[in-house]
Amino acid sequence: MNAILSMIGRVIGLISTLILALGIGVMVNLERLIMVDQPVEKAAYAVALDGDNKRVMLAADLVKRGLADKVLLSNGEPVHEDELTNLMREIGYAPPDRMEVKYRMLEKLGVARDKIAEFGLASLNTREEAKALAGFLNGSRDAVIIVTTNYHSNRAKMIFEAALPDVKVMIACPGGCVAPANWWKDPAVTAQFVLEAVKLGYYLLGNTDRV
Repeated sequence: MNAILSMIGRVIGLISTLILALGIGVMVNLERLIMVDQPVEKAAYAVALDGDNKRVMLAADLVKRGLADKVLLSNGEPVHEDELTNLMREIGYAPPDRMEVKYRMLEKLGVARDKIAEFGLASLNTREEAKALAGFLNGSRDAVIIVTTNYHSNRAKMIFEAALPDVKVMIACPGGCVAPANWWKDPAVTAQFVLEAVKLGYYLLGNTDRV
């Protein structure tokens, strides 16, 4: 019995050591796992994914620099307004149209309205945005620059390349698709990076419907 317990203890110890080593390896290489930093070339569209208006600003810059012909905005507006929005309207406060705000931002940044288009509706995640973009392009093979956030760059590239197998997909991020210096000293940034690593692992395991 003692021999069996000793063997079980050694197995558990070995497994624990392997898990610890794996965890350390992931943390050390976390930037390389979740980020992809590559130069961009001329594309038909600078595609600003929903969720961060810094992406809109970078898309405008890409057009102004001649690296994209048009800005393409992902429309994540919900199809139905929620109770809070309805209540705001009842008290006389009309929340701004998020997409119209983005159009006006782009115009203020020097992008003419005829160089702005949008795709999708109420896209809840990256996969839905990629599917909507494929529908918008409708078989076109024009190159695209997906504008997203640094920690989201590698997974975004994988998802859009899967949805657009005949399209050249490039990635751009505000501030570059790289991690800030000493990012591990910021608990909020570390948590975001670790969460993204989990999402990437979930995606690579074939669970593509929710990421």
